[in-house]
Amino acid sequence: MKGIIQVGYVKYVMDAEKAVKFMALLEEAEIYEDKWNSNKDAEGKENSFYSHHVYNNGDVTKFQTLEFMQDAFYKMAKLAGKPESK
Repeated sequence: MKGIIQVGYVKYVMDAEKAVKFMALLEEAEIYEDKWNSNKDAEGKENSFYSHHVYNNGDVTKFQTLEFMQDAFYKMAKLAGKPESK
């Protein structure tokens, strides 16, 4: 059996056992985010900067999912290969 892990908009396929371990690792990880802050001071001078943030995973896990795929379906999808770009 395979596991399908979706992180953001990308889906990854791996052995189910590894997928469960991977999701457990992601749940333990903290989030890093850099944020652009566009500010002007009292004189109208541009004072923009990046702020850097690290915080608990919390609700971000809703963007991570784990599904399971039977081996027969995996083999069929593997035979189909990468889809053609149009």
